[in-house]
Amino acid sequence: MKTTILEACTDCVQSAINAQKGGADRIELCSNLVIGGLTPGKALFDLVKKYTNIKTRVLLRPRYGDYCYDQYEFEQLKEEVQMYCEMGADGVVIGMLNPDGTLDTEHMAELIKAAGNKEKALHRAFDVCIDPMKALEEAIELGFDTILTSGHRIYQRQLCSLPLRRHLHISFLSSNSSSRHCPYLQAVTPQNIPNGSKILTAYLNNSLSNTEKKSRQS
Repeated sequence: MKTTILEACTDCVQSAINAQKGGADRIELCSNLVIGGLTPGKALFDLVKKYTNIKTRVLLRPRYGDYCYDQYEFEQLKEEVQMYCEMGADGVVIGMLNPDGTLDTEHMAELIKAAGNKEKALHRAFDVCIDPMKALEEAIELGFDTILTSGHRIYQRQLCSLPLRRHLHISFLSSNSSSRHCPYLQAVTPQNIPNGSKILTAYLNNSLSNTEKKSRQS
């Protein structure tokens, strides 16, 4: 059984094609990757699906900045979740915070419901939440399949040794926890996909610490 999935963040058709050629298992499709990624346009999604057959999750982030969204932005997110799921996305990458730094579970529950049986990933809003341990449990309860994280800005070491529930999958940056040093901000090419510096998804059977050891050996 394959224990890791190689995921590449891409924000153009060529990078998606290169990711597939380079051996990525799936992509996270977005726009404006240089500022951390925003929601991609419908035309970009259609072209990626036209020219590749790689598994595709869509990042849904309406604007740059914090993850505290007003009612209009929430309605936009909900419509985009429904739209991309209907268009054939394999999953959505979403996240919302309250002004106090806690997960906005009320609104995210609606987004999860809108996504139906598609894959759901909690994006790096997790990394700036006030209590990652509580957020982790809430993410499980909400029904997220994966969490995209660099280990949280405060609790990186504690999180890496935290025993996790058997069914939870954690996405993590395999290189440097600081996004400004992370090669996923660079253009994706067939040459830089296999070097282990992209986003890996660890399918956990026991704990993140055990999976982390395996990924280091691979």
